[in-house]
Amino acid sequence: MTDVIQILYDNQCCKQPETTPELAELYQQEREVFDKIHAALGLKALDQLNCAQSQISNILELDCFRKGFLLGASLMLELL
Repeated sequence: MTDVIQILYDNQCCKQPETTPELAELYQQEREVFDKIHAALGLKALDQLNCAQSQISNILELDCFRKGFLLGASLMLELL
């Protein structure tokens, strides 16, 4: 079965947001931590961590999108 909400999320919500000063600072902090992990544990460990974090983030973001979509649909139906 096709997951319409997943298709909408993948096509509309996975675009990078505009960079803000706060986001740029967080990216810099992240790079510094990744450099330390790379130096201490190696590239393979860093890749495994990055892959796991990406998968977790994707699942959580899709879940939030799905809940928001359902809330929006429920609110529209309530108006009818």
